[in-house]
Amino acid sequence: MELQSERLLIREIVDEDLLDFYEIYSNPNVTASSGFYPIGTYSQASDYINLFKGTSNFGVILKSENKLIGVIGYENDDEIIISYLLNQSYWGNGYATEALNLLLQYMKNLGYNHILADCFIDNLASEKVLKKCGFQYLNNYKRIYSSLNNEEKTCKLFQINNTNSL
Repeated sequence: MELQSERLLIREIVDEDLLDFYEIYSNPNVTASSGFYPIGTYSQASDYINLFKGTSNFGVILKSENKLIGVIGYENDDEIIISYLLNQSYWGNGYATEALNLLLQYMKNLGYNHILADCFIDNLASEKVLKKCGFQYLNNYKRIYSSLNNEEKTCKLFQINNTNSL
């Protein structure tokens, strides 16, 4: 899968993304809002990349730099749940909103209409992105993160009816 806007390309994460991937996932400011601890080695980054291959997790590439600046994806268990994160150096430039809108259009084309997303209760920037993209607040809930030694976090849950928003 490849999706493009004027500034971004969304594609599979590849081995050549290793250094950029490490830069994102080793930053505690990025991972703190994502439900896991930062990685500490390039080997761990490589392991994550291999886990992401062939899944619904994709790289967000800034075309002007040919650089992986984030990851966006979705889970499809009982419901579609979207997640994303960006390299801290690229926060505040509209890239998360742009990438999320690309993914929403892709999912609409696949026939997915009811889509969920969540963020930690204190992640106001992510909440703003979701609202800009048409998501509406549903409720707060508690979630246990096995990746954070079973720490419980309060999250805000959002939904979008993807049929009319795009």
